[in-house]
Amino acid sequence: MKAATPSATLKVSLIIATYNRAEPLRRLLGWLGRQTMDVALWEVVVAVDGSTDHTVSVLEGAAEACPFQLRWLVQKNGGPASARDNAIRQCRGERVVIIDDDMEPVPGFLWAHLAAAASDPTRAVVVGRIQVAPNWRVKPLHDVVGEYQRTVLHDAYASGSRQITSDGFATGNVSFAKSLYESVGGFDLSFRIDEDRELGVRLQKAGAVFVFSNEASAVHHSDVGPLAGWLRRWHAYGLTGKRVWEKHGMTSELHPLRHYVSGSRINHALADLLLPRDRLIDPFIKILSASGYILQKMGLIVLATAPYRAILALQYNRGARDAFGGFTAFHAAAKELSVIVFPGTRQH
Repeated sequence: MKAATPSATLKVSLIIATYNRAEPLRRLLGWLGRQTMDVALWEVVVAVDGSTDHTVSVLEGAAEACPFQLRWLVQKNGGPASARDNAIRQCRGERVVIIDDDMEPVPGFLWAHLAAAASDPTRAVVVGRIQVAPNWRVKPLHDVVGEYQRTVLHDAYASGSRQITSDGFATGNVSFAKSLYESVGGFDLSFRIDEDRELGVRLQKAGAVFVFSNEASAVHHSDVGPLAGWLRRWHAYGLTGKRVWEKHGMTSELHPLRHYVSGSRINHALADLLLPRDRLIDPFIKILSASGYILQKMGLIVLATAPYRAILALQYNRGARDAFGGFTAFHAAAKELSVIVFPGTRQH
């Protein structure tokens, strides 16, 4: 471990959680050497979450070459919430910046996070712009759809047409005061997925001011892995959405079926058709996947994402259905919510 210069509190601690991603981490540490902030003002703390690859060797090599203060800790695999929390608890920065291990931050990245929070350093939660990589259009469509949707969302934040809430709090590129993090109790370590949104809910309740920064940007060199893993992940989000809702007062704003009730009519109809007939879901996903692939090959990338957005919604609703205990309970919960969302009418 590289020894940190003994000092009082630093301005920034950059937190990276990583699991078996040694080469993306190596690239990120190299890019961090371009930061324009004086190295005496910040540190990097890496949480190695039970990696079995050569991650530690990468860190040992980086410690000899990098100009900034680098520390790392190794823990048993506990998930991203556990890893990030462990690193944050041990960091020395007044402001915590979290970045994924597959990002390429701009040279002024750290200064931009500080500048965006300058008007209210204690309460400001900064969401930084995540840029797509140059090759994003030729990636597998289950990766492309996430890149496309996030770009649309960040464009809306930048234009002011949409305000950031806890739904926009994703820990690929965010920052907050360490004192604010500690005041809300940090990550809930019982969440292995959707842990960032759940933390965002508590930050929002504590009076956090969400700020978007175009300047605190990083390019996302993503690789979400095989389609099967992506499908499992979105099913898990549906399962966990009910947990977040129940933990935080079962409000309509956090209801796991709010997009089913008031979102796309096509996705709503697909859920009604397929969720009671589980044997049809996977064959239908194959049809949607094939149609997206054809559109991608034709160069119609935005149209190609549409089938995958439908798959994403279907898998999420499938998980929510399972969390509620079946389609009958799912439908009943949606019916209750629709009365709140559309007073005086029945939408289901």
